[in-house]
Amino acid sequence: MSKFTIVGEYKKEYNDLLGVDYKLLPIVCSKGLKGHLIKRKHFDTIEYIDKLGNILGDPDYIALSTTTDNSFLAIKKLDKNVTVAVKLNNKSDKYYVATIYSVTDAYIERKICAGQYKPLTKNDENNIICSES
Repeated sequence: MSKFTIVGEYKKEYNDLLGVDYKLLPIVCSKGLKGHLIKRKHFDTIEYIDKLGNILGDPDYIALSTTTDNSFLAIKKLDKNVTVAVKLNNKSDKYYVATIYSVTDAYIERKICAGQYKPLTKNDENNIICSES
């Protein structure tokens, strides 16, 4: 039995929006993700492990990670704003879900205004007014 489950795939559309040339590879989830979320005290996101296919298959926003190379974020507005951090495993040529965490609406708005979060669907980002400062 494999210790990984395929939960999505990295799409060419993401490269176009993010201005990168990442490999088009499957995204996997480790059986140890739940333990990681508990250790990091992300208790409010454990329920989303079973929804990773939906989150990664149809995210509302994507962004490059500002902390890790060869990584991206998939953000989905559900009952919470769920962010899935995905990293490339260079040794096995696949992406893996590194963590899941929730963010506030205000956080998303700041990231949109900063140009970091790229919308994939028509959401309320059209109603966000970014101040020029």
